[in-house]
Amino acid sequence: MVDEQRLEYFVLRYAPNALNTVGANICVVLCDAIAIEAGFCKVGFKPGWESQLLKLDPDADVDLIQSSIRELEQQLSRAEYRRQILELMLDSFSNVLRVSGPKGCLSDNPAQTLEELVAQL
Repeated sequence: MVDEQRLEYFVLRYAPNALNTVGANICVVLCDAIAIEAGFCKVGFKPGWESQLLKLDPDADVDLIQSSIRELEQQLSRAEYRRQILELMLDSFSNVLRVSGPKGCLSDNPAQTLEELVAQL
């Protein structure tokens, strides 16, 4: 029997208007909740998120958002900075890019769990 890992995930979404909840989900960040500096941590992008974002906001700078999230993904791949990056996301992402609070799950296959979470976006 394979032991299940405790994981945490966050949803990043684009929300151009602070006065309402309309937004477009972009990606899921899934990380090992216990061994955050050494365990699994990946970003999964929703297919077609760019077109959904442009329907919501035709003036959105998709390239800048994509670049910002790719930079975040690259930083999360460096285990020694992972905790600080996740804390920064939770504390600082509140304008156009918003991050959900962490939600927990158990998985014996984190890569598959990430795919399943992305499919639910």
